Amino acid sequence: MELKIKDKELKLQIKNFKDEITKEAEHLINDFFPRKCIELNEYLKADHMQLSHSSSVIVPINLPIPDPVLVKNNDSGDATPA
Repeated sequence: MELKIKDKELKLQIKNFKDEITKEAEHLINDFFPRKCIELNEYLKADHMQLSHSSSVIVPINLPIPDPVLVKNNDSGDATPA
């Protein structure tokens, strides 16, 4: 898709912008993302990320369970606490 722009200065600015964006995208795809994938993979392989000590992660939680609220319907159909 080629834009028909007559202003040479504007054409140059657009070309420079496209070149800079292309350069940044190539750097991300070729260098940054692969390096981050390797770093994250190494991090996941580290001892502190292993679930071999899952008993230290799972802790019983003793939350009190409230008693249920009993409701009684009166003759008009309104619910009132019993």
